[in-house]
Amino acid sequence: MRVAVVHGYFLHDSGSGIYVRELSRALVRLGHEVTLVCQDRQPERCDFIDAAYALDPGNTSLTLESRSEPGMAGTCRLVRPHLEGELLVYVEGLFPPFSRENVHGFQNADPDTRERYISRNVTALRTVFEQWPPDLVLAQHLIMQPYVVSQALAGRAPYVVTEHGSALNFSVRVNDDLVPYAVEGLKGATRVATVSQGACDDLIAWAEGHGEPIAGKTVVMSPGIDAELFAPAGDRESALASLRARVTLPDGLALSAEDDILVYAGSVRPTKGIQHLVGAMPLISALRARPVRLLIAGGGPARQPLERLAALIDAGDTAEATALVDAEPLLRSPAGFGDVVGENPPLPEPGSIAFLGHLEHEQLAAVFAAADVCVVPSVFPEAAALVNIEGLAAGALPLASYHSGMVAMDDFLAESLNDPAFVGLVEGTDFTVRLAGLVAHLLEAYATKDPEFRRKIHGLAVSRYPTWDRTAQEYTEVTR
Repeated sequence: MRVAVVHGYFLHDSGSGIYVRELSRALVRLGHEVTLVCQDRQPERCDFIDAAYALDPGNTSLTLESRSEPGMAGTCRLVRPHLEGELLVYVEGLFPPFSRENVHGFQNADPDTRERYISRNVTALRTVFEQWPPDLVLAQHLIMQPYVVSQALAGRAPYVVTEHGSALNFSVRVNDDLVPYAVEGLKGATRVATVSQGACDDLIAWAEGHGEPIAGKTVVMSPGIDAELFAPAGDRESALASLRARVTLPDGLALSAEDDILVYAGSVRPTKGIQHLVGAMPLISALRARPVRLLIAGGGPARQPLERLAALIDAGDTAEATALVDAEPLLRSPAGFGDVVGENPPLPEPGSIAFLGHLEHEQLAAVFAAADVCVVPSVFPEAAALVNIEGLAAGALPLASYHSGMVAMDDFLAESLNDPAFVGLVEGTDFTVRLAGLVAHLLEAYATKDPEFRRKIHGLAVSRYPTWDRTAQEYTEVTR
């Protein structure tokens, strides 16, 4: 089958990017001919991409930039539309090589900028679809890919919309001018996919509220797992050895087999609630009789303020830490989640909070294999938490906020392990204190360093979540 995957962004910097990358790899592995439309500049990092093309400034002519020998049953060409240096996103930040002043949130962009973005992408897709006519198009996000796909295809092939959450929550719900584009994109779709049941229910309700009933054509397409890459290590020492070999750890960070290791992996921004996890570290340490380490993997606009906060927490300077949170928007949470910083003593082990920066998938697998608990303390709705699935597969216990698209995983763990702690991280003014208590409980109640227990946790992941090949197969069958 000839499948066009229209993403529009990059393949390594977000949950949706990883979803698209792994889905495309699986489609190629299954023998399909894939045309991947995105802005990624590093096709050599993807073993499934065998050709990369760039469109000219008018988006009417293609130039072959690189080619490699196909190594899988199918093929994949990456095609990059020319956007004249302007990129529209859902959550503003740094998106190299686009300059900061030319990156705008859809919700903040003026109408002329928005229309230029749409026009360029529609023209690009018309060129792509004429060159490589698709049998099926997978349009990612709620805006603008489904809308531009509908305009460019003009009914010549079916398309499936996959909503990853950010477009709806950060953009469409913020600016009513975006609603018609979202509705139009949904209207023409043969199917609509979401990445969790919570996200599915949310999107259906939103669409019906705007006069577009989609319940009959909306399905859940869960993220897949690579159960070979994300798997437990043979023992704790070998897990740490693999981590040290694959990841450059900050100077002064000493990890031992007896340490409790917590991991946050994902975008580093205030909506993720990492500030509460940093603020909870002294409380967690006070409840444990061994060193507790927090590894933060990922990049984003809040990294520098979080590093300053971590240094103050490390030193036990509660007054300065509180003042920093009050003064820095990138460290604030909604009022319902309470104070980020409490009355905290200094951390007993200096340098217990370490920032690892952006990690490749293979590196992240090594981090999870060495972790006791992976934490996703989001203070904003999430469509899903792919990192929780990957952490579970590696044998780490996931603890996520009990709301939105993370509820299904939380419920699954609470039922599988007969432990309500997994559904206990709810919104409340005691959020930081509650987070600390729940993390300490998981570390105390479960043998997270024992290889046999970690294999059991891996088995839970495999029993609950599909492989990427299975998810890809479901996409190719969804229009039948």
